[in-house]
Amino acid sequence: MPQHWKYFQQFQFPYQLAAATQRSQSVMTVTYLSPEAAKRVLELMNDDSPIRPPAAIKEEEENEIALGHILDSYLDHLGGRTAPNMVFHVDNDKFIDIGDSDRYKARDEGPGNKYKTSVRCFYNIEDRIVASDYFCIDNIYFEMFPLERGDGSPVNSYGYSWMNIYFSDAGFVQFIRKFREDTKWGLRDSLFHRDRAQGLVKLGVSIDEDNPPSWKVMHFHDDPDIDSAEITNDGPFDGILTDPELRGIYRGTGIFSTSFNVVMQGEDVTTLAAARDHARSDGGDIPGRLRMLLLGVRIFGREETLRKISFERQRGLRGI
Repeated sequence: MPQHWKYFQQFQFPYQLAAATQRSQSVMTVTYLSPEAAKRVLELMNDDSPIRPPAAIKEEEENEIALGHILDSYLDHLGGRTAPNMVFHVDNDKFIDIGDSDRYKARDEGPGNKYKTSVRCFYNIEDRIVASDYFCIDNIYFEMFPLERGDGSPVNSYGYSWMNIYFSDAGFVQFIRKFREDTKWGLRDSLFHRDRAQGLVKLGVSIDEDNPPSWKVMHFHDDPDIDSAEITNDGPFDGILTDPELRGIYRGTGIFSTSFNVVMQGEDVTTLAAARDHARSDGGDIPGRLRMLLLGVRIFGREETLRKISFERQRGLRGI
């Protein structure tokens, strides 16, 4: 049996896998990957799979180590009081030219070709630098309400292919500054909506529509001597959105992967990083977009005092 199996166990269906339980302080917790994400990991680790090049084997091994570090040991998460011992890395040598079609670009991105690349996370684990596709963010909020357009019609894709998460002001400042400082790339303010009154920042994240993340809720014991927590599955997402008893804003931890894209004119894949460095030398930066994919959630509870951030509230991050 592959060693990677210790971080995943089967549940619900043969291809759906959950991260094994881990301890955080005195509470037993569980973080879940989406079935598709877990399936990809186990397919890579399958003993019967074809011989893979050393680089692929190394990538699998490092993802295994990093998953143990952030899931089992519950270390180096964003969203805490101190920045994690982790570095975001944009693969500048792996940009792909998507083209200049408006189909691929947002309205505010302007002229030029769109380029996309992967983002990896480097962890320092027992004096070894380990690269991973995954990172965790604590103390974020999940907007579990049906979404409507201005005319009152439902946004049917909400909760299926994407959803909103909220950062606290402090948590978001930590996240956006770390990404900018680590990668030297900027982020477009128009990605975010700020609610000054509540001290929150909203960001839309993607969901694998065919394999959404499991929605696991932690129920903690009142007795501090009991080192466990009951875990229930209150999902799927659409069930929460359509059930008035379950709708709400929930606080928890999310596990993500992400890609980065940027639109530039007069450059190609070989000159993007140089153009970025030139812009920084002039005191600016070149903003791009993150496409964060939500892979799993662990919910601590519903926040009854928070209000849903409407689209009309301030766009952008002026003042943060």
